[in-house]
Amino acid sequence: MNKNKELVEWKKVDYSYKKRKIFSTKYFQIFKYQKIKTNKEKSLISFLKISIKYILIALVILIVIKFALSKTLFSKNRMNNNNGNKEHKYFDDYNITSDKWIVMTVFNHPTNLIINLEKNIANNWKIVVIGNVKTDDSKWDIFKNSNNLIYLSLKDQNKLGYNILQYLGENSYNRKNIGYLFAIKHGAKEIYEIDENLDIISTENYEFFDYNIKNSYICYGIENEQKMINPYVYFGETNIWPRGFSIKNILNDYNKTFYYAHSSQVKLRPLIYQGLINKIPDIDSIFLLSIGKIKDNLRIDFSKNFPLLYLPGNYVPINSKNTKYFYDIFPFLMLPITVNEYIADILRGYIIERFVYGYGGTIIYTNSDVYNDNLYYNNSKFLEEREILFHLPEILEIINSDKYSENDPKKLFFYIIDELINKNLLKKEDKLIYNAFFDDLTNIGYIYQTNFTSNINHNYMDYLDIASELIFYIPPNPSILKRNNDSTLKIFKHSYFDKVYNDILLIINYNLPGFLKLNEYLEGLYKKYFPNIVYLYPSSKVNDNKNDSIIICGESYRGYYSYVCIEKIYKNYPNYKGYLLVNDDDYMKIWELENLDFNIPWFYRYESIAINPGWCFHYLCKDLYKICDNNLEWKKKVTKFFGMYKIFNGFADLYYVPNNYVPQFTELLKKMYDSKIFLECAVPTSFAIISAPKYQVLHIRPLWVKERERALNVLYEEFRQFSIHPIKFSNEELKNGVNKYNFFVNAIDY
Repeated sequence: MNKNKELVEWKKVDYSYKKRKIFSTKYFQIFKYQKIKTNKEKSLISFLKISIKYILIALVILIVIKFALSKTLFSKNRMNNNNGNKEHKYFDDYNITSDKWIVMTVFNHPTNLIINLEKNIANNWKIVVIGNVKTDDSKWDIFKNSNNLIYLSLKDQNKLGYNILQYLGENSYNRKNIGYLFAIKHGAKEIYEIDENLDIISTENYEFFDYNIKNSYICYGIENEQKMINPYVYFGETNIWPRGFSIKNILNDYNKTFYYAHSSQVKLRPLIYQGLINKIPDIDSIFLLSIGKIKDNLRIDFSKNFPLLYLPGNYVPINSKNTKYFYDIFPFLMLPITVNEYIADILRGYIIERFVYGYGGTIIYTNSDVYNDNLYYNNSKFLEEREILFHLPEILEIINSDKYSENDPKKLFFYIIDELINKNLLKKEDKLIYNAFFDDLTNIGYIYQTNFTSNINHNYMDYLDIASELIFYIPPNPSILKRNNDSTLKIFKHSYFDKVYNDILLIINYNLPGFLKLNEYLEGLYKKYFPNIVYLYPSSKVNDNKNDSIIICGESYRGYYSYVCIEKIYKNYPNYKGYLLVNDDDYMKIWELENLDFNIPWFYRYESIAINPGWCFHYLCKDLYKICDNNLEWKKKVTKFFGMYKIFNGFADLYYVPNNYVPQFTELLKKMYDSKIFLECAVPTSFAIISAPKYQVLHIRPLWVKERERALNVLYEEFRQFSIHPIKFSNEELKNGVNKYNFFVNAIDY
């Protein structure tokens, strides 16, 4: 019995022996021939066999997956080798071409913005919309027959054959890079970006920024010193800053200083236009965190102003929400892929600026009719942006470095990218897709511009033809109220104003007799802040001759020559710090005064408009040319002040003259009066001849004839204006409306 049992066991072992022999033969003799004498040895062998089996299966699966991916993602992206040259196999059968393209990435159905743009856009603009895995392609079928808009689904994109496709995720904002290549291949000389969630106030024949820049302000810091200057300050908002703005530069004093230049003074080569966004602009995440629960009250309406120009060495956040780029800098539009979309947007903007300056270009911040009514606010936005915020000085040092001296933009670009990778601000994958993007540009026929220098010239006078050092201070003009749709008032911002200007003489000018009855009302508006008020009056028929606050001056009749009356007032009241003149039909927003410097002149400058024969008051100004031609000193100072030898006109219904300027100012005005020069030419020209090193610009909202019926609406809606003119206080409805407005402005409790 024992022998039989032993025989059975031996047969089992022998079977295992044969099996091992087969196994070892098939699989490279992994095991040596030997008998299994114990259960422990059998278990070990079994475990090893199973492990190797599954490892081999896994390897086969990986090979199959890799092959499948290469067929689906890269099959359209293969390169043929023809005498060493690479040639793409494209499947792009779109015949549409244009030199102006809008590029958008979308995640949703067509928004009102896109629908309106497609219907109303100017004929020379075309739109390419890039979808992703979340986009419902069927919703975009409405544009199948459009001549203005092309929607590219994921399937359509993969047919294009671009090298960059292999690096882009299917649910990524960075798929917009495909749109850049598509637009360039189809003739783009200008590319405009706009966010799908924005709206445009008027889409009719929308041209996306005005090229005809006659007047502008120059934004630059101290020469040879890198500065970052907040553009929002210039457009009336001192308490906010753009996304990606350097934190350490927020409170710099020079943020409020800008230099004026006529277009003839600037070697303009705009390569980027950055448009503002009203209501909820592109705001830094730190500011969004700081406003907390009051975020619903965040509604910004930027002041309308001349374009703001940035010159070499001055960096400013550039976003992809309302921006236009020109041909020279297309190679640097590529968005990096290893950082989130917010950081990619900010970083791309700063990198591209180096190449704007390398091509001798300028960056222009400008007004816009675009607005955003959707506030994206959560803590994660700050967490996503904080890396670049705290590394920004380091990033700008790399971008603005003069260590690289070759005048090859592509080599400089990769030098910057390598430095950012070394600092762990980007990753090697970004360099791969950048290389792919440059290859794609070559394959689609992009021609690189040759007028590039890596050594940025920081001498601003090489870009400007300005002899003067005129500095323009832009009052911030904080918002106070807003009118809701139900006509109720809502407090927007408020700083209770209770300053009293005892050392300033307020001069109210009456252009016509019979308006002294307004004295009591005007004193109600201003007396609280200006205890010292005098009235210029054009008629000697005054009932109360004992009223020494009334200065009779016949030249103030109709206002044509009221400026000459300043001398009489100065003789009677010589000891005031300054003299503020306002017409009886101007409404000053008193609380704005705290933003102004009373040591330098300030007056209204709507636009530098040279007088021409078509202007109704031309005949009262034309002799000013003869006067200046005969006075070389005047001619030289006018040229210095305006940047050219032209006689300009501008409103003269409100201006301020400090005491130390008055003697020279009144002497000039007397000479203007001798030649009967109209006040709207005499006052601006006199300020020019004084050639004050600094003066401040007033933003005055003009009300032309048809608009005067809605004066009250303008009062509530136009927050950025220092004054509104003309507003006729003889109208009881207007008087009551202004009283109501003042009540809300000056109330302490809400």
